Amino acid sequence: MVTGTGERKEGAARMNSGTKMLIFVILGLLAVLGCSNQSAKVTGDDEGVVVSTPLPKPPSLVVTVGEKEIKPIRGAYYWKIEHRDGTEESIVEADSFLPSGIPEFEEPVKVNGDAEVTFTFGEEPSGYQIREWEPGSERTIVGTYDEIDLAEFEGETILEVTSSWEAGAAGYILYLDVERESD
Repeated sequence: MVTGTGERKEGAARMNSGTKMLIFVILGLLAVLGCSNQSAKVTGDDEGVVVSTPLPKPPSLVVTVGEKEIKPIRGAYYWKIEHRDGTEESIVEADSFLPSGIPEFEEPVKVNGDAEVTFTFGEEPSGYQIREWEPGSERTIVGTYDEIDLAEFEGETILEVTSSWEAGAAGYILYLDVERESD
């Protein structure tokens, strides 16, 4: 009889240990889930640091070829962030693949070589240049232009629009298939 009671006590101790472990695991999961709310506002002490929105990025770019609007892929960029107290600046940098590598994962956008090309930035840059990249080459820039005339191109063409603002700079990549209208 003593043996039976001893076993019950040992079994009860195991159950308590298992219950404690289960409670520990549940509390750990709740803590992780509670900390993963990305919309939560995080506020620092008296320094006024608040992180509640994504980091700023360069303005968007829409390229219009004829009547077709194209949103290029944003490439590498860097962008300065002023802190609320105005005392410091931070720089956000994002790297990207080389523009010449775009054919590996994108299809070119078919455009008419006789169409007019316009660039519409979310915020007008202080300047921009257009670079033509050779498809499939490591780092070959074929040409650099201030304006683009698609009549000078034919077939698959990779263009990178490099733009600069007071707050930073960004590259935007276009992969085009320039076609000629039949006469």
